[in-house]
Amino acid sequence: RNALPTSCRLFINEYNVVEPDDLSVRAKYHQLIDDLLAKGAPVEGIGFQGHFHEPPESVEDALSVFNTFAGLGLPIVVTEFDVNTKDEAKQAAFTRDFMTAAFSHPACSGFVFWGFWEGSHWRPDGAMFRQDWSEKLNLAVYRDLVFKEWWTGVKGRTNNNGEFYVRGFKGSYRIIVGDDEKFTTIGDNPTTVDILQ
Repeated sequence: RNALPTSCRLFINEYNVVEPDDLSVRAKYHQLIDDLLAKGAPVEGIGFQGHFHEPPESVEDALSVFNTFAGLGLPIVVTEFDVNTKDEAKQAAFTRDFMTAAFSHPACSGFVFWGFWEGSHWRPDGAMFRQDWSEKLNLAVYRDLVFKEWWTGVKGRTNNNGEFYVRGFKGSYRIIVGDDEKFTTIGDNPTTVDILQ
């Protein structure tokens, strides 16, 4: 721990936790984290590798895993997501559902794809770009969710009291009013930003 800055959080990471495989290590992984925390180990987050072969029919099982591990009180990150199937429509649908499940869960604080180009992906069918750099359906799903559905971009006018209200997703915001510009981060609690002119 001394070799890293304190801003670098230490995550434990394991596979076959969110995947519905017979080889699931869920109970052992949960117990390991619980034991490490009890002994004072500096575990600051939980990683779930998400390497899916054929996508399951639903994400209910993954949501159940998120709920179980959230009880440990640590943030959760999906660290290595890919869906290795030739059925691109099924791949895209599961990518949408799984990303939405992770985004919806209060304990889930991050999501990392495990490669994006077929030419250097460890499982070429799991990529978002084909060998010739043409885009697959799962990339379109990613863009739609991240840059449209979950993106807060609002323009408007203040009311007679000079107030403007917006409900936005957690994250960093750039706020521009006239010539003034401020940056803020939205978390779990309501945030008020004052810009006086």
